[in-house]
Amino acid sequence: MMIFVTVDNITGEIIPYLIDVVMEKGAKNVHVIPAITKKGRPEYIFLVDVEEKFFEDVISFLIAELGTIGYRILQDEHRYLDYEIIEQEIKIIIEDIEEFQKIRIKKIKNKEGKTTTVNVEYEDLKRLANYLQSNGIHIPISKLKSKIETGFLAGTDIIIKKEK
Repeated sequence: MMIFVTVDNITGEIIPYLIDVVMEKGAKNVHVIPAITKKGRPEYIFLVDVEEKFFEDVISFLIAELGTIGYRILQDEHRYLDYEIIEQEIKIIIEDIEEFQKIRIKKIKNKEGKTTTVNVEYEDLKRLANYLQSNGIHIPISKLKSKIETGFLAGTDIIIKKEK
């Protein structure tokens, strides 16, 4: 189910806290969208994806924190795509020393089972970016993500090399 709550009496500084606690209470995902409401008032729209078993904890927290006088429940149908997570080795060359780092890649498939897109798992990408930075290889994380995913889809070795 999706909880839909609007609120016009909070500041943006508390939103990260609210998101963190709602996730800890069992929400699958939280989206907070800034908006303008009647009379030009700024507001935030909270969309919280939550299973029924966590609903009471999540909504009780939101009501207490936001001071809202109501909320909506949106019944939805979430359609999942077939995917698998695989490990991929990345070759890293630093001053003529080769080593390998493993990362996880999520392969998303269409109805026919063909891979349509891939996504590097965020935690692995972050770990690899930090590792590279600590070894003097400076690649923006967005470019690193693109390099890995493009190489994986092309079926080529993924090599990251520190230039001398």
